Amino acid sequence: MNTSAPITITPVLVADLARSLDADGVLADITLLSAEWLPSPPADAYQLRYGLGNEEGDPTFRVRLDRGANQILSIVVERP
Repeated sequence: MNTSAPITITPVLVADLARSLDADGVLADITLLSAEWLPSPPADAYQLRYGLGNEEGDPTFRVRLDRGANQILSIVVERP
C-alpha cells in the first residue's frame, strides 16, 4: 500500500477544490491554515484547517475532503 501523499497535489489546489465543492459558502471568506494528506480510506483524502486569520481565539474549521470522489466529507467548527 502506498502511504505517501500524491506529489502533484498542492495545498492550494486542494483548498480550491474544497471551496468549489462548498455549496453553503462556509469556506468562502476564511483562510487556509494547513492541509494534510490522510492515508486511506478513502484513497485520496485530505484534512484542511481554516481560520479567520485574526486571533488565536478564533474558531477553527476542520474540513475532511475526499478528492477522488470530489466530495466534502465533513466540516467541523472548533471553538476555543
